Amino acid sequence: MQQVPAAGHPSGRRDRWAWLALAPSGAWCLLLALTVFFGEFSERAVVVLGLAFPLLLLLGACGLAYGSIAALVFLVTGRWRRAVSHLLGIGMLALTVLSVPTLGDASRYVRFKVNLPAYEARIAEWRARHPDSTPARLVLENRDLSVFVTATLFESIIFDETDAVLSDPCPLLRGDRDLCRMEMFVEPISGHFYRVTES
Repeated sequence: MQQVPAAGHPSGRRDRWAWLALAPSGAWCLLLALTVFFGEFSERAVVVLGLAFPLLLLLGACGLAYGSIAALVFLVTGRWRRAVSHLLGIGMLALTVLSVPTLGDASRYVRFKVNLPAYEARIAEWRARHPDSTPARLVLENRDLSVFVTATLFESIIFDETDAVLSDPCPLLRGDRDLCRMEMFVEPISGHFYRVTES
């Protein structure tokens, strides 16, 4: 004999699509991850990242609040499938937000690897023009990562065979050392390549 669902509880048929609650969370996580990752590859993507990031954070906060309340309600009313789907959605949101720094580091490293042949070609060209000199330090790329009203942020890729860039308070070889008043952070990338961030 088929059992009739208790009053106030959804039938199995109504709970069949409970997993669709994961779709908005999954779409948000994918959009945030792609925005952060591809924001490293072009200035336009950085602008898109600057415009989209606050909106994504707002949508994520709303989704987190709704998912938490809904999961609690579904747990209390015994709607287990819906409760589990909302809890998984909350977990996806939290995990994606926590992984943003890791995604940023990964995208910067991938960008470096993509541009490495061009960097090596510039170094080889410099050595061909200066056969009797050793390139103590070459600035291979300068990027302005400032977006609209955000703080000024510049990033440079430097090749330094002596590795002295790590201890130099002004690693970008400006002619006027008094201009080196910005805070600089030097990060080793690979071999004699370094990333210098100015803010």
